Amino acid sequence: MRKSMKLKPKGLLLEDNVFYREYITGILNELNYEVLAYSDPTRYRTCHPAQECRKSTPCVDVIVTDNLMPNMTGLDYLESIKRTNCKVPDTHKVLISGSLGDEELAKVERLGCQYFLKLFDLLEFSSWLEDKAELQVDCH
Repeated sequence: MRKSMKLKPKGLLLEDNVFYREYITGILNELNYEVLAYSDPTRYRTCHPAQECRKSTPCVDVIVTDNLMPNMTGLDYLESIKRTNCKVPDTHKVLISGSLGDEELAKVERLGCQYFLKLFDLLEFSSWLEDKAELQVDCH
């Protein structure tokens, strides 16, 4: 009988700031994530057409997105993938931002995703990612 090997968890990172993109990629790599990192959602969608979202399983284990990016905000992206029945659980999506207003915070709550304020607590963020890796969704 063969033991099934647990695959590396996969994370999608959308961040336009090069420093933060490299920083968060490093955190994800330290936690053994395979990382897909893009400067904004439109670049990701160019490389990964929407038909991938129609599969019966999630394409990634976690989605980490900045809010203020060129072409589309992180909140707009999270809302758009929710409308297209994204299979990634809402609790496996996180928005990071320097600041959010009351209306934006209400959207985060309605979407059911996590929110971290930049500069976020590294231990808290890492702990959140470790929890999601342990609850790895079947996306492979």
